[in-house]
Amino acid sequence: MDVDLRADSGVWQYEMRREMQQVTPGLFVGPSEPSKDLARLHMERITAIIIVRSKHESRIHPKTRLFAASVTSHHTTRAPFLKPRFPNQFAYLILEDVQDNEFQNLIRRYPQAQAFIDDQLTRGGKVLLHDDSGISRAPALAIMYLIDKRNMRYDEAMSHVSARRYCMHINPGFVNQMKEFEVLIRARGSLAPKQNGLTSNSSNARRKREQDDVVEDENVMRPTHRTWEAQANS
Repeated sequence: MDVDLRADSGVWQYEMRREMQQVTPGLFVGPSEPSKDLARLHMERITAIIIVRSKHESRIHPKTRLFAASVTSHHTTRAPFLKPRFPNQFAYLILEDVQDNEFQNLIRRYPQAQAFIDDQLTRGGKVLLHDDSGISRAPALAIMYLIDKRNMRYDEAMSHVSARRYCMHINPGFVNQMKEFEVLIRARGSLAPKQNGLTSNSSNARRKREQDDVVEDENVMRPTHRTWEAQANS
C-alpha cells in the first residue's frame, strides 16, 4: 500500500494534542482521551484499541481512585489509569509494563502490536494506538510499523508521523531503537531466501514459528471484543 508522505493540510493547534491522528490508512495514534470518547471512536469507525501502559498506569491510585503516579516516565505528569473503556464494543490489546524511559526494550514489544494491527486491517478494521499522552511510546510503535510494513526509512517514518502528530516527543532510547529496528528490517529483507520469485518453504516455516511465538492463543486475534493482555517479556 502506497502511503502519502505529505503532511496533512492545515495548521497544528495546541488543542489537537488531545485528539488522535491517522498516520497510515486504518491506524490512528493519540493520547488516552479519544479512547474514552465513544462517539468519536464510532465516527472514525475504530474497531480495535491498543493500550500501551506502565505498571503504574494499570493501577488505580488508592487516594484519588483516578490517577496513578508515573514515576518512570520522562514526562513529569501524573498518568491516568489506563484501561479498556468499552470492552463489549472494541477489541483490545494491552501492552503491559511498557515504561517511557530510555531503558525500555520497545523492539521486543513491537511484534505483539504489529500482529494485532495487521489482523484488524486485514478484516477491514481501524486501530487506535494510544498511551497516556500520545507523545512517546505510541508514536514510536507507529513509526516502527511504518518502517516494517510500509517500507519507509526511519527518517521518512519519523517525519511522516511528526507531520500528523506534531506534539510527539519520543525519548532518546526509543529513537536509537527505531534506528536499530530499521537496520534489522532491512537485513531481514535482504537475507530472505527466494526461489523463482517465491519465498522458500524454510522461510515460510521460520515465519510460522515466529508467529506462533507471538500469538499463543489463535482466538486472541479474532474480533471477539475481548481483551488481550500482553504480558511483559523483559
